[in-house]
Amino acid sequence: MFRLNPEDFLLQASRLINREKAAAVVRHITYHRLDASYDAALFTNAVRRGRLGCTAVPAAHSISDYVICDTDRERAFAEALEASEAVRLYVRLPKSFFIPTPVGRYTPDWAIALRDRAGDPVYFVAETSGRAPQPQGVEAAKLQCARAHFAAVSGGEVMCGAVRDLDELLRIVG
Repeated sequence: MFRLNPEDFLLQASRLINREKAAAVVRHITYHRLDASYDAALFTNAVRRGRLGCTAVPAAHSISDYVICDTDRERAFAEALEASEAVRLYVRLPKSFFIPTPVGRYTPDWAIALRDRAGDPVYFVAETSGRAPQPQGVEAAKLQCARAHFAAVSGGEVMCGAVRDLDELLRIVG
């Protein structure tokens, strides 16, 4: 391949090397709890617009009266959260909330407080926007970093994962 097209060979080889370097970093990443925190203004300063019945879902169990969803999957998820007796509180996280990772910023979709079958509280950060059942490539690496992040900052109290729907989330938390 090098003889046929040296420039393309070097480009492809450097992409593979960089991807493997990032994967090695992600496998061994650790996060440490800091005293820094996000301000509650993160949720109140973000101005999002939507249309009722289309992108805006009325919300009784969220921190705002309406949840703005970007996709049909998110809207269905928000409606399921509203209908579930297990869900105590949820929020659609704003784009300004992110976790730094070696492969780019990760912005989770939802933060959810619910009760498991035993009635114990469970805190879950959910990703619902992926096209595949489980994220692949860079998105999977970002999710792996997010799991490490939330485990570190919460002492293992916050779970994180990709889910297709509320039923899958409830199966995960038990």
